[in-house]
Amino acid sequence: EEFELRVHRALFGSFTDAGDWEVRLVRAHFGCEILQERSMVVTGGTVEDVDTKQWDVSCCCAYGDQSPRECEDGEYKVCVAEDGETYRPIPAADGSQTLTIHPTNSLIDQGLFSGQRASARAGRTQRVLFKGYDLPQATTGRLALMAPGGDGGLPECGGAAA
Repeated sequence: EEFELRVHRALFGSFTDAGDWEVRLVRAHFGCEILQERSMVVTGGTVEDVDTKQWDVSCCCAYGDQSPRECEDGEYKVCVAEDGETYRPIPAADGSQTLTIHPTNSLIDQGLFSGQRASARAGRTQRVLFKGYDLPQATTGRLALMAPGGDGGLPECGGAAA
C-alpha cells in the first residue's frame, strides 16, 4: 500500500534546505535516533516549496542491506532529519504523535494469538494480558480455565466446560 507523506515546517522555524530533509518511520515505542529492523526508510521526495517536502511512501520495511518486506500494522513515529543525519520526531498537523499504518494485504488473521498461557492463584483477582491482531472491541476468542495439573483435556470451570 502506498500513501503520501508531507512535511511542512513553520515559517522561519529553521533555515535548512528542504531538499536535504530525510524521513523515516519508526515503531512508536522506539526513538528516532536508532534504525530498528522494523523502521521504514523513506527515500527520494519532492520539494514543493522552501518549507515543504512530500514523499510517496510504499508500505514495506527495509533495514540496512536487507531487501524490503511488508511492514507490520501499528503505530509509527514520523522522524525527520533536516540536516540528513540527526532525526527527531515530529507531530502531525492535528497534534497526534503517531501515524497508524494498516497494510491492506496483511497475511495475519484477525483475532487472538493461539497458544498463550497465563497463571493465577485461585481465589484472587489477577489481571492477565493476551495478545492478538487487529482486535475489535468484542472478540470471539476463547479462554479455557484449567485446574492445576490439567492434562489439556476438556477444561472445567465451575462444573461446566469453558
